Amino acid sequence: MTINIPESVSVGALYSLEGAVDDDTGTNNSVQGYAIEPADGAFGIVFTQRLDRTSDVVLVVNQPLDRETTPLHVLKLIATDAGIPRRTAEMTVQVKVLDVNDNPPEFARPSYRINIGENALPGSALVTLSARDSDEGSNAEIRYRLSGHQDSGVAAMFAVNATSGEVSLRQRPTSGLYSLIVEASDNGTPSKDAQVIVEVQVIDNANNPPSMTVSLLNPTIPENAKMHTPVAHVSIDDPDSGSNGQVSCFSQSAFFDLRKLGDNDLMVNVAKELDREDTPTYRVTVFCQDYGTPPLNGTLTFIIDVSDVNDNAPSFSEPRVSLSFPEGNRVGDVVYTLTGHR
Repeated sequence: MTINIPESVSVGALYSLEGAVDDDTGTNNSVQGYAIEPADGAFGIVFTQRLDRTSDVVLVVNQPLDRETTPLHVLKLIATDAGIPRRTAEMTVQVKVLDVNDNPPEFARPSYRINIGENALPGSALVTLSARDSDEGSNAEIRYRLSGHQDSGVAAMFAVNATSGEVSLRQRPTSGLYSLIVEASDNGTPSKDAQVIVEVQVIDNANNPPSMTVSLLNPTIPENAKMHTPVAHVSIDDPDSGSNGQVSCFSQSAFFDLRKLGDNDLMVNVAKELDREDTPTYRVTVFCQDYGTPPLNGTLTFIIDVSDVNDNAPSFSEPRVSLSFPEGNRVGDVVYTLTGHR
């Protein structure tokens, strides 16, 4: 006979068995006892002799059951009479241990770490996670998802296929280290789950040249501005990381130099005496280059207008003039025109 017993059964639980019948007559010839083999296993036998020579036979659970370890127990029930010689009868009892959802999923690895380039395209598959559940049936069916208790940027950047466990990109990544918490849950009632960390290192491909923006401190600068007078602020942006994002800059104008304020800020200062009368407008070019391999560069060009100051006295075109003209001129006649310069 076959008995189905859930693995969550309590020790001491009882299950009725079919008792043996002896057709002989007389007290000594009736069934006198039962035994079960293996005798030291998870089950025992309790029986009660009835007046009509039948017996109530009960299978007793002696130990906790675990379907994942032993899904089927094959027992031998032996009935013995009191006759001489004693006679016995045997019956095979199969105990099928039914599954309950007592095991959470287990990932194939304790953690995952992968490297990708920042030029990876949306939709790219990064890794396929694998988890198993030692239960059976729906209790062993697994679905995957990103944990809801993590940085919102992770959910925006990555996706997990619910059935296959494939981790993919939702959008193009930026360089850095991302830690994803992925859950695997079974379909049991209640459901059990497990979590694993997936670390994604996005490697900088040095594919971004530096870019600059300028803010003039004043619309114009006077031509008598002193040396090192600041005239403009330049901001630098290079989204790459490491040496790929480190930038060096210099001015391509002899009249202006650069002073570094921080990793991403420069001040443009007067480097030589200015002269509006000679050059009323200066064209300033800032050149920046990163330390990637190969290095990438960018340039920024802007105009600085120079305002006039009264730094020049009037002067004549000729320091001395000698004139000769005939007599007889009337008052008001023009005899010569002088030319002056400021």
